[in-house]
Amino acid sequence: TIDSFDGSDVDSLASAQVDGASSSNEFGATFDADADFDGDGNNDLIVGLEGVGPNTEGTVYLFFGPLSGSIDADSADAKFHGNSSGDKLGNNVSFLGDVDGTGTGAIIMDAESDDNSEGTDVGGAYLILDFGL
Repeated sequence: TIDSFDGSDVDSLASAQVDGASSSNEFGATFDADADFDGDGNNDLIVGLEGVGPNTEGTVYLFFGPLSGSIDADSADAKFHGNSSGDKLGNNVSFLGDVDGTGTGAIIMDAESDDNSEGTDVGGAYLILDFGL
C-alpha cells in the first residue's frame, strides 16, 4: 500500500525544491521537466510565472538539470520576461522536440495578454530554439 502524506511530509521527501522569489507570486503554477534543452544528458526544468495582478509582464525560468537540494528562483540559468506590463508571459510553458531539424529541442511559452499591432490583449506564443548555448 501507499501511505498518504500531508504537506509537511513533502519537504522531507523532495530531492529538489525550487522556491519562488517573492511573496504571493504563485511560482510553479505551470512547468515542464520532460526534455534536455542544453544537451548535457539531464532533463531540465522550465517554470512559468504569469504574474499576479494586472501590471505584471510575467517571467519564465529555465533551470538546467540535474537539480537537487534547495534552489531559489533567482538562481535560474535563464529568465525570459514579457515585453510589457500585463502580458502574462508564462501562463503555459512546455518543452518541444526538435522542431527545426537541428537535433536540439525547443521551448514554447505563451503571453496570453500580449499586445501587438492587431490590438490589445491579442496574446502570443514564443518559440525559443536556441539562445547561444
